[in-house]
Amino acid sequence: MRGNHGQRPAPKAHPVKPVTQVEGVKNPQVTWPGSNLVKTILAQNSLNLGLHRPNFVSALSLYVLQTELSREWKIPKFTKFVGDISEYIVEHIARYLTKAEDIANNENLKMKYFPNSLTKNAFTPY
Repeated sequence: MRGNHGQRPAPKAHPVKPVTQVEGVKNPQVTWPGSNLVKTILAQNSLNLGLHRPNFVSALSLYVLQTELSREWKIPKFTKFVGDISEYIVEHIARYLTKAEDIANNENLKMKYFPNSLTKNAFTPY
């Protein structure tokens, strides 16, 4: 086993002046070079930077969301699906389609109103 003969001592860290102490700079603002790019991308994706949490963005297209029921149709009261293992998803979808018979011929309306049949954890992915 060799001793410490040949090993160099660790280099000393040189003190670095913080940005706030740079001479000749008034009211310095430390910004990361890509921060404007990040803000732009977040804004384009409907993220509100002021609240530090994303705004709700629907997974459905605007075309689907703008589809409306005829005036004579009413939105049925759907049985809520919680996502428990006691009920299968297939059973819930079959029950949903049975209740949604008025809108059964319009795929956009079926997609638009399906989240109304979900609650609690089952709603999370939508």
